[in-house]
Amino acid sequence: MLWWLLLSCELTPLALGGPSAGDQLSQLRDTAMFHESIVARGEAISAIAQHKSPDADRVLADIQSFGNAPELVRTWAAAGRIQRTDSLEELAQLAPEMRNFPAVARPLRLKVTALPGGGPHDLLTLAVEVPDLQSALVPLLTAADPTELATAMLSHPRTEARRLAAGLIGGMAQNQDDLPRKVAAAYAFEPTASSVPWEGGALYVPGLGWNRDEARTIMGSLIEWHLFCDRMGLAQEQQQIHNNIRSVGLWRQAGMRGSPSTNTLQLLKQWHQVVGGKQLARILEKQSVRYDPKYAGALER
Repeated sequence: MLWWLLLSCELTPLALGGPSAGDQLSQLRDTAMFHESIVARGEAISAIAQHKSPDADRVLADIQSFGNAPELVRTWAAAGRIQRTDSLEELAQLAPEMRNFPAVARPLRLKVTALPGGGPHDLLTLAVEVPDLQSALVPLLTAADPTELATAMLSHPRTEARRLAAGLIGGMAQNQDDLPRKVAAAYAFEPTASSVPWEGGALYVPGLGWNRDEARTIMGSLIEWHLFCDRMGLAQEQQQIHNNIRSVGLWRQAGMRGSPSTNTLQLLKQWHQVVGGKQLARILEKQSVRYDPKYAGALER
């Protein structure tokens, strides 16, 4: 594949005083789409990729989607669009369109390493959209702020991205002593919330070998969200919480006995036995249900 044509070709800038930028792009577009010479087509695409006009992006997209063009020409146009990106956010937005062009994997890898570091959300998007990039992206993801990576694990629209983030966080545990504390912060209950942090996708709690205090911190947050879901009628989200709470690595490590109840009132009573009435009262007060008959019974011994 002649992807190198778009990365190393040095063309003479178009002379000032010549055709307008729109005319230049129109002529180059026609050449790329219809010229008999494949070399001329490649040179035209390279010139478009290096053009300073923002319209060049649209022209390359037109060529990429032109079904009558040879696959090689369309691949060059896709690589040209990659060449023009100047941020990982732009690259992440473009990545889904690259699935049909396997040959652009190498230009994508080169671009990822050339661009300034992006946030975990965009890096995860690239990792799941273009699996060939994962080896280049994993070091960037594991070097990211753990709290930001955990937030992306909760909020990313793709389940595969959330699962990947959870696995990476689990693998980082042996190198960062304060990792559990930072990850736990992403699950903290927000009294002004109108939805759960993991809305629209799977809920993951990575296995980090939580100690007693860490397990109680994250368990307390999950129980608060369980209460929130009960109040809001979010049965599916409640089940997701229960699936994670019953993990032996959290439940037993937090000092809980028996099995976690799926009923919110009973779960609050179980938590009462561990943290005491004062802390449980604070949980209820945060959500203005301290004196709600449905939940106040949790404070009774």
